[in-house]
Amino acid sequence: VVYSKCIKTTKTLFVIIIHVLIDSLFSSSVNYIYISCMMVSYLIVPITLNTIFKKVNSPLLLSLIGVFYSLIYALLFALTTVVLTDAKFIDYIIPDLPFTLVLCGSSFISIYWLYLPIKKIFDKML
Repeated sequence: VVYSKCIKTTKTLFVIIIHVLIDSLFSSSVNYIYISCMMVSYLIVPITLNTIFKKVNSPLLLSLIGVFYSLIYALLFALTTVVLTDAKFIDYIIPDLPFTLVLCGSSFISIYWLYLPIKKIFDKML
């Protein structure tokens, strides 16, 4: 979120692509389907924050948008896993619900508490 708000969209997209590739290599999940899910869900952040949500700068609103991004991320992985494993969607989503709630909560808290302090540091550096 901070990258998306502080540096150009193209640079942020480059950072995301590098991050996803390195993360996939280190976590041994070099699977084009999972990499695609990560790319799509992460690339939505800078694209929407620099278009639809361009004027949103409130930590509270950005935190709520972060929850939305977390839900997109979880849903993309749920759909992919259901398709790959031929499992029923409800059988996957029920056990995954606590993890999705933790993801949403941690996204909200980290954006709400850390967005402004990190943005101030970025503004000084840039």
